[in-house]
Amino acid sequence: MTNVVSHAFSRVRPLIGFIPTDRCGKHEVKKRVDLLLSFIDLSNKVVLDLGCGDGRYEDELIHYDCKLYCLDVDKEAVRRAKKNCPHIVLAACEFLPFVDRPFDLILVNDVLEHVGDDKLVMTELYRCVKENGHIEISVPNRLFPFEVHGIPSRTDVPVPLINYLPDIVRNRLVPHSRAYSAKSISQLLKNVHMKIVCWQYIFPE
Repeated sequence: MTNVVSHAFSRVRPLIGFIPTDRCGKHEVKKRVDLLLSFIDLSNKVVLDLGCGDGRYEDELIHYDCKLYCLDVDKEAVRRAKKNCPHIVLAACEFLPFVDRPFDLILVNDVLEHVGDDKLVMTELYRCVKENGHIEISVPNRLFPFEVHGIPSRTDVPVPLINYLPDIVRNRLVPHSRAYSAKSISQLLKNVHMKIVCWQYIFPE
């Protein structure tokens, strides 16, 4: 059985939402890593950072005794992340270039909402994590009143109330990013042998 740790993020108490990685500074990343360390020991673990971006999590993770692998679909991100993660590959999350079950822990921070097929990604995560391993997932929360990814014409401007619209409307307005509820995350896990062992809402300071 694979264990899943899931996070959702908010900007303002007590609302629940999400802050994307590219808007997270070092303090925010450290806060997430500290939460992870509160129930997972990284010592001698083999860890994959899926969708590593420019390597902000690696800035924290290199301080722990784990073997770190990274993956991103963006060539420039891979180039930048090589500084802290020499074991990095350029690939899509839907088709992971790894043998079965090499990783003790897979980090999926602010990635799942952007992939083409999140169900296929979950299948690949299950294939690549060890028995009784952990997968840590952070995603946008559907209850947050702002869509921080914006709309296609203005991706830099958060848009209010879009996440409260019906799926068919919301997904047309924001085709480039999903938002998740506890129910939709649970549905993703239904076809793979995973269980949620911790569900957290993180409120940035």
